[in-house]
Amino acid sequence: MLGEISQEVRDQILDEEHLRLLSIGHYITGGFTIAIASLFIFHFVFFLLIARNPELFGGHSNAQAPPAGLMNFLGVIIGLFIVAGWAYGSLTIYVGRCIKRRVRRTLTIVVACLNTLAMPFGTVLGVFTLMVLTRPRVKRLYSDADSLSQTSL
Repeated sequence: MLGEISQEVRDQILDEEHLRLLSIGHYITGGFTIAIASLFIFHFVFFLLIARNPELFGGHSNAQAPPAGLMNFLGVIIGLFIVAGWAYGSLTIYVGRCIKRRVRRTLTIVVACLNTLAMPFGTVLGVFTLMVLTRPRVKRLYSDADSLSQTSL
């Protein structure tokens, strides 16, 4: 019975499985990115706490305390890093959802290119995503999903 399955059906099953695995990979990588960015919340609070209360760092003498402006600046930089990590992780999770639904192929390719910069997991995920999404059969899966969504509106 398995010998009777055509090569086209095998390729379609393989494409569906690869897209399912890519979707899971995007969920995991996005969650991992959010978790890593969240680790810096402690640093953010620490810098802002020192900027607001320099006596905590230098005792009663402000001569040894770091400048409040520097601590505010570092707190803002760390805060921007946290927000950027959350946004990037959320976008990666959203792209995993888009892969599952077979929509927004261009956005998925753009995020896959960005993922290649995040070594080592993002690089592997980005390269595999680009390999799968550039297949002609997968392009057709996305165009079929787009045409179905247009007719259902």
